[in-house]
Amino acid sequence: MDRETIMARIRALRQMTVGRGCTEAEAMAAAEKAAQLMRSIGVSEAEVEMEQAEFRPRHGVRSHITRLWLIIARCTNCAVLHDKDEAALVFYGEGAGPEIATYLSDICRRAMKTAERGYMASGAYQRLRKSSTRRSALEGFRTGMAMRLAMRIREMFEDSISEEARTRAVAARDAASGGGASVAIRDRKIRNTAAVGAGVMAGDAVPLNHGVRTDGPALQIGGQ
Repeated sequence: MDRETIMARIRALRQMTVGRGCTEAEAMAAAEKAAQLMRSIGVSEAEVEMEQAEFRPRHGVRSHITRLWLIIARCTNCAVLHDKDEAALVFYGEGAGPEIATYLSDICRRAMKTAERGYMASGAYQRLRKSSTRRSALEGFRTGMAMRLAMRIREMFEDSISEEARTRAVAARDAASGGGASVAIRDRKIRNTAAVGAGVMAGDAVPLNHGVRTDGPALQIGGQ
């Protein structure tokens, strides 16, 4: 079995408790087996408590917009793994952090795609004749929108950001990935400031109070 399969089995065994209907003997046997498996692959209690969730950016993992996904990770106390094989980002963190991160990332990605279509249909964009200037304008729009979304998300989560929790998430990510998990982002010079401004306005218009999936009542992102 690979590491992820073993980790999944450990988590399943740790769910076998008396409170969930197991007998004491079954619960003890499951706990002993989980401990044995944890020793076999060298994981700690903190790593077992970690959750993970995958997000596919669609713009490309190395896009400059990736900064938004990294900010979402920091605000939800998560660490990010770049899964090159799947062209995806994997959020590692405690509790609902990774689920909130992927949910919020998807909200932003969808909103940006919709706003891009609106911007490309606008007179400001249509008046641009060269493909190079249109490409530059679209990058400026995306950058402005991502910047504004990032600012709003920081404000929403500022009271719950924990460097200690994120440090644990980074340790768990690095243990799972062997340490090769950094995401490289290329810096690009944005020349069309009007497009950036349009993107900022679009970022202001995105509703960010959607609930995340829970067993109870829907919660607003950031606990707002």
